[in-house]
Amino acid sequence: MSNETGFIKIYNKILPILKSAESDRKKELLKFGILEFLLIAFFCFVLIDYINNFLKLSKYDDFFIIITFFVFILGGFIIALPFLANSSFAKSIKASCRYHIIKCFDNLKWSFSKDIFTDDEKRESELFSVYNYKKIDDVFEGSHNGIDFKIAETELLDVQGSGKNRRVIRVFKGVIISFPYNKKIESQIIVTTRNDSMVHNKLNGVWALIASYILIWFLYYMFRDIKILICQIFLTILIIAVIILNFYERQKWYSIQEIKLEDPMFNKRFKVFAYDQVEARYHITPGFMERFLKLQTAFGTNKAKCSFNDGNIMFAISTNKNLFELGGLFTPLTSPKTIQKFYKELFSILDMIEYFKFDENTKL
Repeated sequence: MSNETGFIKIYNKILPILKSAESDRKKELLKFGILEFLLIAFFCFVLIDYINNFLKLSKYDDFFIIITFFVFILGGFIIALPFLANSSFAKSIKASCRYHIIKCFDNLKWSFSKDIFTDDEKRESELFSVYNYKKIDDVFEGSHNGIDFKIAETELLDVQGSGKNRRVIRVFKGVIISFPYNKKIESQIIVTTRNDSMVHNKLNGVWALIASYILIWFLYYMFRDIKILICQIFLTILIIAVIILNFYERQKWYSIQEIKLEDPMFNKRFKVFAYDQVEARYHITPGFMERFLKLQTAFGTNKAKCSFNDGNIMFAISTNKNLFELGGLFTPLTSPKTIQKFYKELFSILDMIEYFKFDENTKL
């Protein structure tokens, strides 16, 4: 099925569902418009009264501070409301149309919040830094031309500390894709976007530890408190352990080569790491590079990476956008553009699977 033919087939099947949902969208949009208008009118009234009182005040009191806080909260809520309403409506449309969409694809399952990639799989791929929290959204599992595949919209976070000292590092946000790779691989091959530091199971927060160590040393120097000294000793041990672990990881990747391929544009945008240069060139072909770039284009991003490892290939496409959306509150559901975007995202993955199936059959 060609890209255009496949899209027309899906669009014609789902169009009746979208037409019936379009009337619901208009009703929800009207409710949202009335609510937003009332909130803006109320906000303007409060803001005008606030400015008038502000000009009359000679000094601030607690009540004025509370009103100031309320004005900022209300303004923020009015700004955020369209995004919240659109997100909520998009999820409801996706849930109602999901069954009709998956019928257009053979052997496709679509679910939400199901963790189909184990932590070991992600760690062995070497595509991500260390993380301790994950969020899963859309999940697809199925088979295309005899090749099983898994797709998961995923966010990986490294959460450190708590309370005021809580620090959240986003390790990855986007879509993870994996399917079997039947060609023999003697060693691992990694393709990453240049300047991507969130790879190779790298530990996060080293500089934060060092900064904390310097601060605690300064406090001990100022106050000579034994409790501060104990904290300093503990942090010293922790920093040494982290440095040793990072050194171990670096030593591992010093033994792997960065491969320069024939395509200068691909070399400019990506780094290819492998233990065997000949093997890397055998697998990273011009056909692969072309489809890899198509994946980036389909998901509207310039950050992507993949790993050939242990009979599997895993892709990680980074993007902050909500993926696999079927429509929203502010766009007519019958417009083909939204469905075309959904199909383009999914078809680009199936196209990559098609390439590997063809590659396997022709022994290229």
